[in-house]
Order: sequence, then C-alpha cells, then structure tokens
Amino acid sequence: MGKATSLLADYPFTVGSGGDGAKTVYVWFKDGAGNISSAASATVSFDLSPASPLDVWTWAMPSTSNQTFNGIAYGNNLYVAIGDNGTIAASSDGINWTTKTYANLNAPLKGITYGNGMFVAVGDSNNFGAVFTSTDGLKWYRRYAGTTNGSGLLTGVAYGGGKFVAVSGGWDKVVVSSDGLSWEEKSTGQSPSLYGIV
Repeated sequence: MGKATSLLADYPFTVGSGGDGAKTVYVWFKDGAGNISSAASATVSFDLSPASPLDVWTWAMPSTSNQTFNGIAYGNNLYVAIGDNGTIAASSDGINWTTKTYANLNAPLKGITYGNGMFVAVGDSNNFGAVFTSTDGLKWYRRYAGTTNGSGLLTGVAYGGGKFVAVSGGWDKVVVSSDGLSWEEKSTGQSPSLYGIV
C-alpha cells in the first residue's frame, strides 16, 4: 500500500456515551484495493453537557423604558419589577411586560419580595418608610410602615421564617411584620445603613 504523506479533510463522526472529558479517537485508512492501514489515534477533550438556561440572556424591555427599576420578585406565577415614581411592571413569562404607574404608590420603590401569598414592596415617602402590598401584582395597597419621621427610606425587604423584614438606608432600625399588613420597628443596635436583605 502506498504511503500518504499528508491528508487534510473534514469527516463527521458521532461521539458515544460516557460523559465529558478526554476521549481517544482512532482513524483507519482504506485504499482503493481494500487495504486497511494501522490505526492512527489522537486524544480529544469533549464537553457534552447541555447548555445551562443561564448561559444565554435576552433583553426584555418593559414598555415604560424611561423609568428606573430597582427590584424584582417572583410569586404566584408572576414576575413583578418595581421602580421610581410608583412604577410597577408585571410579566407571566419574563419576556412580555405590562407596565403601570400607580398614583397611590407615589414613592420611589427600592425593594420587593414575595411571601405568605403576597408581594411586599418598600420605599420612601417624605422621609417615612413606605410599604405596599398586593396579592396579584396588579392591585396595590399602602400599609403603615411603623417608622418614625426622619427614619429614611426602606431600601430592601425579604421574607423568611414566617416574617417579612425591611431594612433602611438611613437609620439603625428594621421593620418587621408577620403578615405584611402590620409592621413594627426594631433596633439593630448597629449604626451602619442597610441597603439589602435576602
């Protein structure tokens, strides 16, 4: 059999089971007379894992694009994003959004969470903390935040252990609620401002 000094070509092949990692690929050559060469081999690394859903991101712009959005939460099969000037955007799929500005939410909203069957959004209203609740993300109601004048805006809120807890960016206290409706002020005993909670 004649000797091939070089070969440059593309040949498709299928990788069997066995997972990711280094694989040895063997190649044989057959001439026109039916003679088969000795095997040539090479080691190739494969990553056969499917792409994660978080590998690719796509912009989805709510219809009110001139607003600043400060937080987002998911609950009751709905994504809800909150922003300045009482602006709230809602979506069932994260792609198509309905945006509305609520007159009774005339406050910069800074944080939102979902728990105990309701959304809770927090923000600021004339140096008082502001709390708003909704069970469906569409109809919102203002609640007494339990803060004192000058306490500053509420910057974040989270739900866990059967309680809602909201923190402030301008004081050493948090406000706590077991139902999202009635809130009570608590001291942290620390002076630094708090801007987020999970």
